[in-house]
Amino acid sequence: MRTPDSATASRFRRLDARRVATLTHVLSWITIGAFVLASVDYGLHALRVGRNVWCGNILTDPLSVLLSYFAPGAGCAVVALSYLWFRGALRVWSPASALAISGVTVVSLFAYGFWLFRTMLPSHSLSDIVWWLGPVWRSFDIRGV
Repeated sequence: MRTPDSATASRFRRLDARRVATLTHVLSWITIGAFVLASVDYGLHALRVGRNVWCGNILTDPLSVLLSYFAPGAGCAVVALSYLWFRGALRVWSPASALAISGVTVVSLFAYGFWLFRTMLPSHSLSDIVWWLGPVWRSFDIRGV
């Protein structure tokens, strides 16, 4: 059985690393795009049903899913893009623009969530529906948000 020489083996490792980097790049942007599109869809949904709300769950359940699952996924995608940039596989604009897009989306959802809970559901807080907000608020000693 013939074994490949070191130059051929090195070339295959480089090709494999490029494929992994490309796949990670594409999957990260798909994750961020899905988060942004789902957030825009939620915003349109909230505008459409916001005036005729009989139960707050119609607004809080999608917000909970977006902030509890989609936002951490987008954050992990930004970290993956940053790692690829650190390793030299990407230019800096990719993780920087991903961070900006995801950050604006998360801040917008937080702003709406804070407004929603302050005006329509004053006996509850946003940290009741977003699993990771409780530990974050406790680490900064913030109460009642």
